[in-house]
Amino acid sequence: MVMLHRAFVLLALLLLALGFSRSSTAEDFYFQGQAPIINGNIKQARQQAIESAIQQAKLESGVRVNSTRSTLSGQLIQGSTELASVYNSEQIELVSERTKGDVIYVNVRITSHQNEFPLSGKASIYLPRFVLSNPAHLRYGQLNDFSKMLTEKFSDSLSQKAKLSFPELRAEQSLNLTQHFFEDNSQKLPYWIGDMTNSQYVLIGNILNAEVISSPESFLGLFEDWPTRQFRINLSLFHNISGEKIWQKTYFINEVWEFESNKILSASSTELWHSKYGQAIKRLFNSIAVELDNHLRDRPLMGTVIAKKSKLLIVNLGRRNNIQVGDTLKLVLRKDLHTRFQSIKTIAQSSPIKLKVTQITEQTAVVEWNKANKIENIQVGDIVIAKSI
Repeated sequence: MVMLHRAFVLLALLLLALGFSRSSTAEDFYFQGQAPIINGNIKQARQQAIESAIQQAKLESGVRVNSTRSTLSGQLIQGSTELASVYNSEQIELVSERTKGDVIYVNVRITSHQNEFPLSGKASIYLPRFVLSNPAHLRYGQLNDFSKMLTEKFSDSLSQKAKLSFPELRAEQSLNLTQHFFEDNSQKLPYWIGDMTNSQYVLIGNILNAEVISSPESFLGLFEDWPTRQFRINLSLFHNISGEKIWQKTYFINEVWEFESNKILSASSTELWHSKYGQAIKRLFNSIAVELDNHLRDRPLMGTVIAKKSKLLIVNLGRRNNIQVGDTLKLVLRKDLHTRFQSIKTIAQSSPIKLKVTQITEQTAVVEWNKANKIENIQVGDIVIAKSI
């Protein structure tokens, strides 16, 4: 694993998605979307909710919007909006909508010329406890274990909103990473973190700011608004096989803090998470979960050989990754080369061997190979490629 990242780009060139055949019978599928109503602008909120539903269809089915969309009083004009997929064109239509408080909910129907949407692979994301840069920010409210609760809330968002990934939550596990690790974009995943998990990715969160900002006093000091509380977080996604950082982004919100200065809150309390501040964080986490899905959509699902005995191979992809009995996995062999500088470089070598899944558990699969005489070339740590995410 130490040098495998050098071959990661080469691996990407070897990846081909497994094909699936479908009949051309038209069938309707339904997706839901929602959006906040801001400043009473229902029309804009409706459009955003429709876009949210389309995004869900895109992530779940692999379809993509291929033409200009237009609406008339919130209704999608059927003739001008199509979805293009690898199978056939789809049509989308707004079926219903409802409002609840300051949120609008819509139902969108997609008429598809395929019996079912393709079953995509799902990647496991290892989620250790978020790192808190400045614990002093939590003195206001005495939010003990806030970083742990934030990690759990983010895990909930991944579980509920993500279609192409799922969390492997380890909120009790703190990582003692230096600030330099977060500031240096060239940093790779520390090997000891990758060794703790069989997940495909590791997501590390760094809470940069949770400070309370006092509101300015009004004229003559007669009135005072609620203070605001900031929330800034940096998220970094690492590939667990290569160790490379493949995505990073910082998010920021500033929301009203509806509590007195001497109020002591539990980080897990309903009072906190039903407040405007807590709700804003939950909405942010939901949107990040969808964004992560969109980023992972074009990446293949990769695993490794974790055990070998005689003619048995076990890989770290299972039922939770949407692997099924009968699936075919591609194999990429790792090969260590000794250089004249007495170091070892690892390269990736494509193999004609096809691995067929014969048994599965939640986290692993037992595979057979089509060329039994080649088994000695396969080693623990070699890479397998499943269906595209």
